[in-house]
Amino acid sequence: MSKLAIIDLDGVVANSNERFALAEKIATEAFAPGTKDYTSAYWHNVFMPERVILDVPIDGAYDALNTIEKDHELLFLTSRPEHMREATVEWLFSHRLSARNEWPVAGRKLFMKPASMQYIKTVIWKAGLIHTLACAIGATEVLVIDDETMNLDELQKYQTPFAMKYYTSLAMEDHEDLDDIRSF
Repeated sequence: MSKLAIIDLDGVVANSNERFALAEKIATEAFAPGTKDYTSAYWHNVFMPERVILDVPIDGAYDALNTIEKDHELLFLTSRPEHMREATVEWLFSHRLSARNEWPVAGRKLFMKPASMQYIKTVIWKAGLIHTLACAIGATEVLVIDDETMNLDELQKYQTPFAMKYYTSLAMEDHEDLDDIRSF
């Protein structure tokens, strides 16, 4: 029996509020909110690799990940673009959330949104990749932790050859908005 845990980064492992707030401030100073230029400036600033250092680990993330990893293969899945990989890996290492020399072959693997998938909705991209990864390793049980309930709702639309459980945080408390949670 193979157990897989797929963990989102922003909002689950990393509190990225400061990075997002800075991006909003910069975009607002330059453009009217709601405009195409504002949106472009906002996301450009959110995804600047040098701003990853503004993120802080969510309380309890280190212990929760180590507990989950005792009986699950643990993967990080984030919609951060690939050009943020080096900064993200360094951030994970600096907060003892991964060993730098393990990337990408052993230990906790990091899956990021490639440029070729930039215009595919994140909910669709994540659901497809979660199913692909689970099938590729032959998982019989998949634990998904993602703070965006729309990503979890999307996963529930599809039948799978494996059991799934969904949570919105590493505390792994059932979230009232999630319907039909398929337990192990």
